[in-house]
Amino acid sequence: MTENSYRLRLWTIAWPLILTNLTQPLLGIVDTALLGHLPDARYIGATALGGSLLALVFWGFGFLRMGTTSLVARAYGAGEIRLADHYTRLSLHLAAMIALALWLVAPWSLGPAIGLMGSSAEVAESARSYSLIRLAAAPATLCNYVLLGWFIARQDSRRPLVVALTTQLLNLLLDILFILVLDLKSDGAALASAISEYLGLFLFAWFFIRKNPGFSLFIRENRSGYGELFQINRDLMVRTCCLLASFLFFTSQGAQQGDVVLAANAILIQWVHLVSYGLDGLAHATEALTGEAHGENKPHRQRQILHWASIDSLWVAGVFSALLWLGKDTIIALFTGIAPVQAAVHDYVVWVLILPPLSVAAYVLDGFAIGTGASRAMRNSMLVSCFLVFLPTWWLTLDYANHGLWLALTLFNVARGCSLGALTLPALRHQLRQN
Repeated sequence: MTENSYRLRLWTIAWPLILTNLTQPLLGIVDTALLGHLPDARYIGATALGGSLLALVFWGFGFLRMGTTSLVARAYGAGEIRLADHYTRLSLHLAAMIALALWLVAPWSLGPAIGLMGSSAEVAESARSYSLIRLAAAPATLCNYVLLGWFIARQDSRRPLVVALTTQLLNLLLDILFILVLDLKSDGAALASAISEYLGLFLFAWFFIRKNPGFSLFIRENRSGYGELFQINRDLMVRTCCLLASFLFFTSQGAQQGDVVLAANAILIQWVHLVSYGLDGLAHATEALTGEAHGENKPHRQRQILHWASIDSLWVAGVFSALLWLGKDTIIALFTGIAPVQAAVHDYVVWVLILPPLSVAAYVLDGFAIGTGASRAMRNSMLVSCFLVFLPTWWLTLDYANHGLWLALTLFNVARGCSLGALTLPALRHQLRQN
């Protein structure tokens, strides 16, 4: 394949994934925008706290998506179709067991967890109610991770796009009904999200069975496969928990500076999530292609994929920052009409402008590491970035309040890219010398 062929293949997979991923934060953006126009800021704060906590809960199990993509892509690259199906089956079983465990522990654990975040009593109560409703969709959410991972591994990015667009349209309509018509406030936002997750599971399952008609959840193989599955998922879980704990800590520290700062950070973080999901589209394509190349033992192809993913992610990040800079006044007005919150967003928006380009290496190298099965490197990189960069920076900049908090988050993302590159790229260079 020529270099242009690698780039074309990357974008063939990436563009539907970028659109798919861009729809994911729309769930939070729509909730934030609708609740931001209510007269009381407590409801936007409740979705910020509840959403951050659920991100920690659900995306703490994001290894179900990443692990499935890694194992299935490499199995298909090596021609092991039955093994790929076996790993998918095991991942779905694991997702169902985790969802059951969440249902058992949520009623008594949510209250104390939200209490640790330091918000007002009114916001905490609304956040707890919001979270309980969203957790009703745990089986759908976690199984959707597995099936999304399978479609990415198979380099089929268009069906996930159909699922995402359909579920987000339903979520928008239900948000309008539950929040604006029925006046259910933050509970209405949670209910709309939960219903949309179950529609997504139905669509994913339908597409999956049509593409893989011989698949069964109940066929037992002679090989167990649990060893590699749990090893990679254990590392990815530690990595993801550190990532999301950092964002949860960020939200908690903002909450302790008052409801206005909490609301402003909630709006800015929605833009950060929007950018991150866009960059993740290229990272997911990198996962699928490098996983296939790894299974085929073709390090030169891995290098070319990494090269083009890095270049294209840089200009995508630049486009996002430019759009925010040019339209920041309009964007802020769409999110909230509360004057103090608007002023606070203007004060801190510069951090969201510089964050995307500085985060590119972290996203691209995450995709490369998942595709090549370097889960231990991802775990170690995140531990270093979280405990040796993010927390020390926050501590040293306490006098700068929210600006110091944003600086810590920015350096955290820079450290992720630098440390992951140091841990993964030497192995690729070694493979290239051997070939």
